[in-house]
Amino acid sequence: MQEVNERVDRSGIDTLGSDAQLLGIVGGYERMGSGGGAIGVTLGYYNASENTTAAQLGANDVGSLVEGSIYYRRQDGPLTLDGRVGGGYGWFNETRVFAYGSTIEQANGNWTGGFIDAHLGASYEIKLFGPYYARPEVSIDYLRLAQSGYQETGANSAFNLKVGPQTDTQLTAQGLMVFGRQWGKATWFRSEVRMGWREVLDGSVGDTTASFDGGTPFQMLGDPDRGGWATVGFSLKTGSQFSYLALEGDADIRKGQQRYDLRVAGRSVF
Repeated sequence: MQEVNERVDRSGIDTLGSDAQLLGIVGGYERMGSGGGAIGVTLGYYNASENTTAAQLGANDVGSLVEGSIYYRRQDGPLTLDGRVGGGYGWFNETRVFAYGSTIEQANGNWTGGFIDAHLGASYEIKLFGPYYARPEVSIDYLRLAQSGYQETGANSAFNLKVGPQTDTQLTAQGLMVFGRQWGKATWFRSEVRMGWREVLDGSVGDTTASFDGGTPFQMLGDPDRGGWATVGFSLKTGSQFSYLALEGDADIRKGQQRYDLRVAGRSVF
């Protein structure tokens, strides 16, 4: 069992900015193979909400997701391989608000969507000297989200939008070099620093087609999210054969934006 908890704050010069929160829980079952490696399945539920600066007026977006996946990982000496394929279903609702002077309009929308995601990774740990080591890591990830269309409802029908279906995709890859030190064996502690590059190889946020009641349809063009950025991070881990606890952080430096992550992760086999 694992709890997932994340918060993202965004600010910039092009938008009002927003803050998002995600809370979820994941359960799974894993079976070790007689020849090494492990195969497992997971089932998770996530709830996410995003609020813009207009949230003080009641504007927000909320999504709930259910996902199932199957994964495989194998360690052969210094080489580690892992792969995962998952998919699920989501349902979403929004409250859209327009405010100007004494005029306030509000519309509500509800829709659903399906998604698939996949991951493939590999790493190779190299002993340097004494307890010090280096570990190159490479991985590739794919995500596809297909959302249904919907009709907003609200007191003013002229303000309500009819929104068409939309599909979003993203294919990313990353290469990292990790340097670390380990204390102990049966019960161990590791400190690591990492640096590398992440790249969006392909994908885009789909175009949004919408129309007001009785109006001419219009389009908001999606962003073909491409390009790469540098990333640096650290990790402090302690554990044994059956469990571990980690404190990790990352900083992604990308043109026009920076992202900082701090997370606590743990795992226990029972």
